[in-house]
Amino acid sequence: MSLALSGATDQERWQAVLDSQELARAQRFRFAIDRHAYVAAHALARSMVAGVARTMPVAVRFAAGPDGKPRLAAAPAQSRVQFNISRSRSHVACGVTLTDELGIDVEGVSHADVLALAERYFAPAEVEMMRQATPDQRGLLFAKLWTLKEAFVKATGEGLRRSLDDFSFTLDPIAIRFRASQTGGRDWQFAQLCLDSERVIAIAVRRPVDQPIVLDAKEIHPCQL
Repeated sequence: MSLALSGATDQERWQAVLDSQELARAQRFRFAIDRHAYVAAHALARSMVAGVARTMPVAVRFAAGPDGKPRLAAAPAQSRVQFNISRSRSHVACGVTLTDELGIDVEGVSHADVLALAERYFAPAEVEMMRQATPDQRGLLFAKLWTLKEAFVKATGEGLRRSLDDFSFTLDPIAIRFRASQTGGRDWQFAQLCLDSERVIAIAVRRPVDQPIVLDAKEIHPCQL
């Protein structure tokens, strides 16, 4: 969901479904743009989870898992529902599955010196991929690799506690390889969407590759939430 067309009325409506802890967390952000993105992302998550769990958004209860990853504090019948949230200052995204662990990340395309960032954080094969790209291609390429990496560590719950050069991605097709074992990740599947030339979303799902995922992706207008 793009935040460009959202306004004060939308924010008021979204805040009404958040709980006291979420509202308190939102207020800790220094800048209003970050507060607005946080509220929008959590309202979106509540709406999507509620649709799957057949309840009202205001009735959804979140909790932190052992690794700090957000999860549902749900009744047993709903306990297998998994979700993940991502936000930037311009877009928010949420993924929901019925059974599988997942992670999602949305990022804008950077026009800074992304090659230097890749050399600092990426695996050697990914750095070489960046070097072979033309300067005008590197921003989008970096965003594709970064969102895949972020989606993966969010799915595992490790976050940035896991070094981003411990694993690498290929893009055609999208696949993960782990440095320690030099093997592919056959327990993981990935999908990626380019919203436009400036925004990329990546999704990681823990499911064997011989059990294909079915992805239903859509963009909504703020007034629909």
